[in-house]
Amino acid sequence: MNAPISQHALLGSTRTPAPQTSPARRPEAGPQDWEQLVSPGHVLGRQTARAGKLLFFPALAVFAAVGLHTLHVAANLAGFTLPLPRLPLPMVSYSLPQWVRDGLTYDPNTYVDLQGGVRTSYRYAWLQDVPRSRGLSAKGWTDLVAAVLTDLQANRLETDRWTATPALATAPKVTRPTKALTEHVARLDTGIVTVSPAGAQPRIHVVAMVDGAWGWVTFSQFGCQQSFGPPIPTCAQTRAIPDINDLRPASN
Repeated sequence: MNAPISQHALLGSTRTPAPQTSPARRPEAGPQDWEQLVSPGHVLGRQTARAGKLLFFPALAVFAAVGLHTLHVAANLAGFTLPLPRLPLPMVSYSLPQWVRDGLTYDPNTYVDLQGGVRTSYRYAWLQDVPRSRGLSAKGWTDLVAAVLTDLQANRLETDRWTATPALATAPKVTRPTKALTEHVARLDTGIVTVSPAGAQPRIHVVAMVDGAWGWVTFSQFGCQQSFGPPIPTCAQTRAIPDINDLRPASN
């Protein structure tokens, strides 16, 4: 019987094969000596602190560059120049939409939007909190102001002797300023006339919702001044005046 052919015979090798031995096992990497003496939490803390120190200064540089660039953009939008240092930032051209520019730059005297194309000072922002309604027509508004003027010329502040205002097809509510837009705010639909109390500066406000927007006329020592609403020919068009705050609810 032929002996089996070994690999060394096929290769023409005459060397005596070395005895087979199992390879030596490589020692596994273990923890460092100092890691064996402390808890895993301390090890993780030390590693995190070291990483934070390495990243602190690059992060600080990026944060400063972004901050200065933001200040530069804001200064340009506001219309003035800041003496900021030049930074090695890429040149980027951009154009903000007009509505964004309007939101960033505004005129304090037209800050409050009362809708219907009417804007007024930030001092009268509380007007936005008053419920809106359809209210009077333009003619109903004109008739209301004319009736109040007639009664003032005939009987001044003696409202119990007024005749033209109560005779209107839709009579307004005559009341004190402090009650106008609180207890009687619903009467903006038909108009509210306020008369200053005894001892106060004589002042009469005629206020209503007119076609869904504010209508406001004030009679005082300065004559007839109109802040909002369809124009009254006999009144000066003054926009909002500080006297409007006579009717401001105490909660605003």
